[in-house]
Amino acid sequence: MLSLNNFLKEISNKKEAFNYDNMVMMSHVLCKTYGWDYFTLIKQPIPFVFAMIECIVKEKKAEQKALKKKK
Repeated sequence: MLSLNNFLKEISNKKEAFNYDNMVMMSHVLCKTYGWDYFTLIKQPIPFVFAMIECIVKEKKAEQKALKKKK
């Protein structure tokens, strides 16, 4: 089984735009958002992790846009 550090390093190596510190934060957000524990996060395929991150980013952008329209 991968350790969290190895998992994060492997993900950060897949896309240069993501650095290790960002991956730690994104892992925290994924676990918090979806109620995952360490073992659930580690079992996820890397493309799936990126898809979930992209969904979270899109949702946040939509929320910010809606908030700006309200003001």
